Amino acid sequence: MSANPTNHAGWAGGHAGEPSASAERRLGIPGKYHSVIVVAAGTTASFTGSQQGYGAFMLADGAEIRGTHIDVWGGGRISGVDLAKETIYDIATKEVAAKTSPVYVFKVQQG
Repeated sequence: MSANPTNHAGWAGGHAGEPSASAERRLGIPGKYHSVIVVAAGTTASFTGSQQGYGAFMLADGAEIRGTHIDVWGGGRISGVDLAKETIYDIATKEVAAKTSPVYVFKVQQG
């Protein structure tokens, strides 16, 4: 055992026992979602590879039309006409095509 057990890697600062890491590293990022990608009107975005982990989405006002669609992991496609605007859906997205208004896709906390 060290002579001063309170001095160990990861703890430092002006006060004894003060953590050196940021609050985010020590406590984690609060909330259910922590990142968002906006799929602009007239564009398509894929959520595979490095973009995997985006497991929720919300349609902006005007996106609830037939041309907007969400492809989900495990198969299937949801048309914009089958979704309500400004409601967050906890469904793992694989690809999003926004027709006339943006679609917001949220990354879900892991853990």
